Amino acid sequence: MGAPLDRAASAAAAAELEAAIAEAPDEPGPYLVYADWLQASGDPRGTLIVLQHHGREREASELIEEHRAHLLGPLAAAAAAAAGGEVRRGSAPRKLELAWHLGFIREARISWWAVGGEAVRREAAAALEALLVLPSSRFLRHLTIESVPFLRGDRDLAPFLAAITAAARARPLPLRSLFIGQDASPWTIGPIAGVLGACPELRHLTLRAGELSLGALAHPELRAFGIEAHRLTRQNLAELRAAIWPRLEQLELSFHARDLPAGCDARDLAQLLEGDNLPSLRHLGVLACPFADDLARALAGSRLLPRLQTLDLSGGALSHAGVEAMARSRLAFRHLARLELVHNQLDAPARAAARGLAKHVHVGLQEPPDAAA
Repeated sequence: MGAPLDRAASAAAAAELEAAIAEAPDEPGPYLVYADWLQASGDPRGTLIVLQHHGREREASELIEEHRAHLLGPLAAAAAAAAGGEVRRGSAPRKLELAWHLGFIREARISWWAVGGEAVRREAAAALEALLVLPSSRFLRHLTIESVPFLRGDRDLAPFLAAITAAARARPLPLRSLFIGQDASPWTIGPIAGVLGACPELRHLTLRAGELSLGALAHPELRAFGIEAHRLTRQNLAELRAAIWPRLEQLELSFHARDLPAGCDARDLAQLLEGDNLPSLRHLGVLACPFADDLARALAGSRLLPRLQTLDLSGGALSHAGVEAMARSRLAFRHLARLELVHNQLDAPARAAARGLAKHVHVGLQEPPDAAA
């Protein structure tokens, strides 16, 4: 009977010490108290905490290598292969980059080979879940998921979103920032309600995909949300208008490329610009917008604009007509600390007129007005 009681007491002590770290994850004190307890228990993580606290990174790296199986569990082989450049196809991650902080993984970047069968996708999703439930990931703050295996005709990221949700069943994930996607991604992402629920401390979320189905969006702590899609649809904008995120300060929407057909228009976006569900928004970016002139007109009279400190309309089809519309309502834009208009289609008179619209206007390089014809 003694051994089970000892194990239970040990687990309770560990949980109490980890809870102290979770309360102040940037303070070294709780980690060092935990390190003393771990060293007394013969756990190499205690020594790792001390080495990293004193900046002895070479010795810390050697200790991680020596105790890779203990610290990384089922991902030990994949981490060793990635560190040695010995990547292989299959379900093993092509890239697994880990940044450690006081004995625990603070940041992780993971990706796989793009193409795989059903078994490869299933095992890759399981590897993501394994990363998230590792004891070493107890205080993981930043996660980037790049490419994932897709099946022929099926590029839905649902298994990987499900892996995030499943990993949170034991305890909510401590993530502060999450990036999912890749440039020119053909994937479909969504719905993401489960991901938001799995990460109650999340502050920054970025999604990059071909198409998105966001579903119900509610998060009391989210500060920054960004999406880049081949097609932003009316449904996406309706989901954004219904979102509950009282502390959101930054919102960036990118159409990926202004010469691709949009799934919405300025009238759809204008409803979002009323800002009824964005009381804390201070930065808005609408990038590569194919209807930027209409957007400029809608912004001028919107209820959201007076709350903004910065506005980014880079990379779109903004032309002389759009800047002219903004100039007619220049008082509405004058409070902005920064207005970004680079890589649009502004002629010389429009560039000159734009420079007086806000406290700081970045015009930068422009494309010829007929470039998107």
